[in-house]
Amino acid sequence: MRRYSVASLAAITALSLVAMPANASEKRSSDISGNQGIGYAYDEYYEARPWVRNLMKGTATEQREKLAPYASSFQQDWAKDRAPGTTADILIGTGVVALILVALGGAAVSQGAVQLPL
Repeated sequence: MRRYSVASLAAITALSLVAMPANASEKRSSDISGNQGIGYAYDEYYEARPWVRNLMKGTATEQREKLAPYASSFQQDWAKDRAPGTTADILIGTGVVALILVALGGAAVSQGAVQLPL
């Protein structure tokens, strides 16, 4: 059982260290305001992620209140020419992977597969 825990911890650690190449010629999200990001989400309604389209139900005031927390995500999506909501999906996925890494690390430590220095 120890070998499986250590092997899975090593594999997930290796996968978490994968780097993405930088693209110097892209737009910067700092050039786009939060309101422009929200406007981008409206403009790209049919290309937006399904959960973003669900946030756009209700009155205009309700829609703005629901979309406001995701404005910086929409700014990044516009800067990188992605569908609105993609950046938020990436951040949520990264958080889930981090939780899995913590759980696997905790399991490895509790089984004694990993010795932590005191």
